[in-house]
Amino acid sequence: MKRKDIDAIAVTSPDYCHEDHAVDALTAGKHVFCEKPLAITVRGCDRILSAWQKSKKKLMVGFNMHYMSIFQTMKDIVDRGTIGKIKAVWVRHFVGTGGDWYYHDWHGVSKNTTSLLLQKASHDIDMIHWITGKYTKKVSAFGSLDYYGGDKPNNLTCPNCKDKDVCVEVSPGGVGVNNESIGSQCVFRKEIDVEDTFIGTEGRINHHYQRRLQEE
Repeated sequence: MKRKDIDAIAVTSPDYCHEDHAVDALTAGKHVFCEKPLAITVRGCDRILSAWQKSKKKLMVGFNMHYMSIFQTMKDIVDRGTIGKIKAVWVRHFVGTGGDWYYHDWHGVSKNTTSLLLQKASHDIDMIHWITGKYTKKVSAFGSLDYYGGDKPNNLTCPNCKDKDVCVEVSPGGVGVNNESIGSQCVFRKEIDVEDTFIGTEGRINHHYQRRLQEE
């Protein structure tokens, strides 16, 4: 933070660290690029914004989908009124069983992330706001823990599990600086399917992205 030859800092630490890391960097007079989400609480976001305003430096949140050509095209279509006045937006985000690596590390604990709605769906919410030019006034949500979670020890890792040869979610993960097992990020499912639809009075935009993982 004290080095004069560093002008900007990228905050790519776990979500629960963003608040302190971003505030410290801004207070030290650095420009900051902060990965999404900005923070995991409203208070945390307010602290960062306050530090940013006092610093007179640049602050950018990592909503990279603004720079993807498909979404820029969608926004242009909406802005030009090609499909008329926007009346409704659907975002269907499919994540197949076995493909959700969030539960293999710190993402799976609510005190670290608040929820996957914040951690994962913040991209979707950002796109709704940006493309439509409108902002949320009222929110409702529901969810449950139906698949993940259970009675295994907190320190159990896939490589050390007695069921690793039969478990459909098994992943070798990686090795950390102290030789500990980290991030079992294996994607079990073969297909990713994300569809975003914008419907107006004169038509709709469909963005369909599909990737098949090739078998060895």
